[in-house]
Amino acid sequence: MSLFSLFPSSYPLLLPDLETEGGRWRWAWERGSMSVPLEHVQEALQVLHDPQRPAEQRRAAHNFCESVKEQDGEAFRLASLLAAPHMPHTSRHFGFQLYEHLITRRWDALPQDSREQLKQVSLQVLAGGTLDILTEARFIKEKASQLVSLIAKREWPARWPDLFERLTALTMEGDTRCELALLVLRSIGEGVFEDEKMGDARRHELLQALNAEYPSLFGFCFSTLETNYTNFGASSDPTVKGVSRMLVTACLQTLEAYAPLASMPQICDSGVLPGLRALLHSSDVREQALDVLLAIASKKGKDAPHAPFCALIQGILESCGSGGLLQEFGYSEHKRLSQILSNFGANHFYTIQGTCAGDCACKAPSVREGFLQLMATFTGYQALTVSESTAAFWRTFLDLQASDAVEKMPPAVHAALLDALANKLVHPNEGDEDADEDVADYDELVKLWTMSKPKHLDLLKRLAAADPVQALNYAGMRLQSALQGYAEAGGRADPTAASETFEALSGLLDAVMSGVPAWAFSSAPCAEPAQEGQRGQVVGACQSITEMLLEAEGSSNGDLFVAGVVFRSLPTMIPFLKGQGNGQGAGYIVSRMLTRYKTIQWSPTDDASRRTLVLNARRRISTSSVKIAHALATELLPHRGEVTGLAQELLGSSAITSDEVAHIYELLFVLSNPVPSVEDQAVFLREVMSAPVIEWVSQATTDVVSRPQAWIHGTEPGGARASGQGDDPLREPRVKCQGTIMTLLCIVRRCVTGGSALRAAAATPSVNEQVAMVLPNLANIIHSIHTLWLPEVRAGVSPVWQGIYRSVEYEVTADPEFRLGEDMSSSPPSELCTWLRHSRDSAYQLLGMLCGFKQGFYGSIEANPSLLKPLTCHIPSMENRHLRQWLRLVVTPVALGCPKHMLDPLMGQVLAPVLALAFGRLNEGYGAMR
Repeated sequence: MSLFSLFPSSYPLLLPDLETEGGRWRWAWERGSMSVPLEHVQEALQVLHDPQRPAEQRRAAHNFCESVKEQDGEAFRLASLLAAPHMPHTSRHFGFQLYEHLITRRWDALPQDSREQLKQVSLQVLAGGTLDILTEARFIKEKASQLVSLIAKREWPARWPDLFERLTALTMEGDTRCELALLVLRSIGEGVFEDEKMGDARRHELLQALNAEYPSLFGFCFSTLETNYTNFGASSDPTVKGVSRMLVTACLQTLEAYAPLASMPQICDSGVLPGLRALLHSSDVREQALDVLLAIASKKGKDAPHAPFCALIQGILESCGSGGLLQEFGYSEHKRLSQILSNFGANHFYTIQGTCAGDCACKAPSVREGFLQLMATFTGYQALTVSESTAAFWRTFLDLQASDAVEKMPPAVHAALLDALANKLVHPNEGDEDADEDVADYDELVKLWTMSKPKHLDLLKRLAAADPVQALNYAGMRLQSALQGYAEAGGRADPTAASETFEALSGLLDAVMSGVPAWAFSSAPCAEPAQEGQRGQVVGACQSITEMLLEAEGSSNGDLFVAGVVFRSLPTMIPFLKGQGNGQGAGYIVSRMLTRYKTIQWSPTDDASRRTLVLNARRRISTSSVKIAHALATELLPHRGEVTGLAQELLGSSAITSDEVAHIYELLFVLSNPVPSVEDQAVFLREVMSAPVIEWVSQATTDVVSRPQAWIHGTEPGGARASGQGDDPLREPRVKCQGTIMTLLCIVRRCVTGGSALRAAAATPSVNEQVAMVLPNLANIIHSIHTLWLPEVRAGVSPVWQGIYRSVEYEVTADPEFRLGEDMSSSPPSELCTWLRHSRDSAYQLLGMLCGFKQGFYGSIEANPSLLKPLTCHIPSMENRHLRQWLRLVVTPVALGCPKHMLDPLMGQVLAPVLALAFGRLNEGYGAMR
């Protein structure tokens, strides 16, 4: 390749005329018979590192520099010239790169004498190839020391046995050489596991060789560290302080590199640990000392000598006392100290709590308790990252405690940890200051809190298992205090803050109750006296919490927020209620829930906040009653009549949402009979289906589901509400119609997904008769909804009402003028669009699930094939979003459950039109694309 192709004519120094000596050199270099002039390499490096040069020139310079590496001899010659101390940094760096290329890429191909020469050169670079310690650039030192370490990874100890002796001798030649020797040692240690190309056998050989050198290596590092740290503190000369600090830093970095490789006895015996603890008080080298301690703490094992290790922990505890490190440090140091102590505890707690020898100065019990107390303090740290860093230790410790491998934590530590974890459950507010330098904004803080919350809940669960009585008493005390505070604040309480507080306390109670051992709730006495005594205390604590919650709700003067809090928390006490075996507590609670439910009403005059409170309280009561009934169905048998009567009364009331209907019907199913017979279940199904079926087949419902244009106009055509405003006489009947669909849907879904006895009961003639009664009006409402999408109907809808056709699968409103938080009734298009979407999906689901009632569904269609016509006649007008739902919710279950003798005629009417429509639209789409 001609060098003319490398550099344009605007670079004359590298482009002499071909007739000159330079031109002849180019011709000879391409044939490998002549050397490259040093000045050409230097000028290429100048171009390469000049950001003002054009990209083509810099790329050509790079290619030229890479070509220099192709000849080993020439690369070695140029490296020795370029790496000289008087050369510019760019030249020296490239010179070291040439040496590095020979070592990393060409080593195996080099003859033995060349390898030996490279070894000598690498040591000569350390001995005299750099400037003094304060003048030389850091990256030049790193490159120079890296040459020796790269060769050592290939040759030491077998083919370079005197390397460490040579390095030791080098350290005696002054501070500059001492620092370079430390950099070499650090690079060797880091390379043992960082070199991915190193084989396992070679890595094992290096580790064995290093293991023999650790006593002298750690001794040298510690003595150098001690000497220079003393000089750093004693001298006022800036030069002496600068040199000493650089050597201290080099020592600490070397120790950090070897900490993961050496054993704990080797580290402890070196005397390094006390030195590191002392360095924590120096703001100049504290960061590096923490790095070394973190590397040591991350080592796993049970071989750490107790005395020096315990002395280190005791020293850190003393340093963290009043006015100590915790006051001196900032967030960054606190975070790393927390990580260090957490790792020490998780990996070496056996050593921390071990027995001291007779001459040991530390006091193991006080060290152990102080360590646990300090860890609890870090768990309560304001910044979540610091708090979260302690989770690994606490999990390990509590697991060891559960297996009786370590002594139980002192009650004071248990209480402090409970308090710290409970406070972390509260959702952060936008104005909160986390003091976390790693969290950029509020969104990141919330994301971090969301990730850390499960860890805190898990620790609370483990704490409850360790001391259930104290955990229960603490949770009850926090709940009682919060309820009292809310009551005292009256209407002045911030609803958002109160909601987040009780959300956190609910999580606290859930975690504590789930962590209490099962034997503590058992009605049978425990075999061990200690457990029996604790069981009595647990039962007493649970009884106190339950009574406190019920009393708080009873004395709240009908406060909806308190009702929601109390009835949400009561299902958490299910393990306690179940263990009592008499059922009286559960029956009383469910009856009280339903009685209270009846008193919580809302009216059209309520504002949005009041309506939200009402709906939340009702939802929590209905959900909680179902949870308790599911868990305590057998215990509730004596109260079944009372509870069933209350539930039936609620179902007959007005202003009940579809979710609440589903919950109450689920409650009825649970209470129908915990161990039912098919006959009993059939009678029960007929009873619960009668009321909604009668409502569904009534003339009023038939009128509503058969008049789709009246949904828009509010009257028959001719009396249209062109403005989209005004009273809608069909609104309430439509809402009631949708509620009836949801009621039937929750009953049918329970029949399909229930136990074998319930499914058998669903197959009885009496139940299938009612299913057959549902089908006509179900077909009517689906037909009516589809009618609105007929082109002629859609074209006649006024512009105000065109919003109902928007694709609003994931939107709140179809009305661009509608604003979130407004009453939906103020925007008839939005209200109707929402009703259409919900009614369509509910009707599709109900139709698909009714096919599980074989005789009632397929038998009705076989007896009256005209039922299918309203369902399928408008399929060609369906939008793709409707088509997807129709296929998923209706066609698929109908096809899967269809009897063989009906498969062809039924699928011909249900599936064939859908496939034809899909094919036509695909064909049309592909045609448009072409």
